[in-house]
Amino acid sequence: MLEKERTMKYDFIKAKPYTVGEMTKDDKIILSFDRKHHIKLSRLAKVIFDKFDGNSTLEEIQVSLLHENVSISLDELSEFVEKILVPNALIEGTEYKPNKDSLLWFKVNLFETDRLSFIFERLTFFYNIRVVFLMLFLIMCTISYSTYEIISNKVVLHNVNSLKILLIVAIDMIIHEVGHIVAAYKYNVKVGKIGFGIFLFYPVMYVDMSNIWRCKNTKRMVVDIGGTYFQLFLLIVLAIIATITGDMNYHVANVSIFVAVIVNLLPIIKLDGYWLFCDALGLDNLSKNSFDRLKSEHQKHETSSASKSKQYMIFSDLYLVTIIVALIITIGYSINIIMNWKNLQNSINTIYLDFARLDVNRGLFHLNEIFLYILPLIFVIFMSFSSIIKRIIRRIT
Repeated sequence: MLEKERTMKYDFIKAKPYTVGEMTKDDKIILSFDRKHHIKLSRLAKVIFDKFDGNSTLEEIQVSLLHENVSISLDELSEFVEKILVPNALIEGTEYKPNKDSLLWFKVNLFETDRLSFIFERLTFFYNIRVVFLMLFLIMCTISYSTYEIISNKVVLHNVNSLKILLIVAIDMIIHEVGHIVAAYKYNVKVGKIGFGIFLFYPVMYVDMSNIWRCKNTKRMVVDIGGTYFQLFLLIVLAIIATITGDMNYHVANVSIFVAVIVNLLPIIKLDGYWLFCDALGLDNLSKNSFDRLKSEHQKHETSSASKSKQYMIFSDLYLVTIIVALIITIGYSINIIMNWKNLQNSINTIYLDFARLDVNRGLFHLNEIFLYILPLIFVIFMSFSSIIKRIIRRIT
């Protein structure tokens, strides 16, 4: 009786209309319901999904599937509704709520990318394979040249204008976002709005790339790496300026950008490297499922066939190892901060007194001396309090 009531509850369900995207690396079909709502289904799951037309009972759907040589019980159809349709808001009349678990707690949309489409379309030639190899060759020559100049001139970091370098890096981040947009335009993917936001407490530019999930893995990989590829173009320009002006700050900026790129490509947190890693290997929900396994809760969560494979297990473990290594480094640096806390406190007091006396030049000079020490400190704070801030944001929103 209970089973009958359960199946009747799901009679005459109507699935939401969709458009079909490309096939994924693991031979799944991407269905798009709106700009931010996409899901991957196997071919069989799509056949079942299409039967929910709003005019059929579960029993009628079962018979219809049997005519297509798909044998499935009423219990399995009910489970399909409960585990696929309901949680993913695929039933008409239900509202899809995007994940708000983000540290991008403040954002302002600036303009639609369509306004600059004529520029982005012309820049797609940078993704021509011959141009890519040429640019990568020039980039490697440039970073080698900048590194050589820094070492041969015995540049002391205390004498570097860190504020100038920070400004250059900020400009580079804008170029980074342009790289993602141009890569999307290469594949005729509609890009959303460009905006400004605050990621935790750091100002960032962002681009709405929701529609990229309609593409297959190989195309998403190009978009993932596109930002990094474009931002490295600035190294060539900076090396030329450094050669003309003799200002070593531009060589230091080059090395700083290159190091930032390497960090960005590490699959530790959800930056470009994480998404590139997942798309390259066809792994879904790597971060979530890795921590579920760590907490021995993986049996409570629905996982894809890829997540059950040996490949998924290996790289899931590798992801966890990178997290643990990052935590060990963070703890070591935290101990170093505690041991040198008085020196840091004295430096901060000196900077405060400089600005209080309106001696801006001297204040900037002292700030520059500890700037490279402060940046890792900010990173430690970020790593330590990100989960707390996530919970606060979740409650507010």
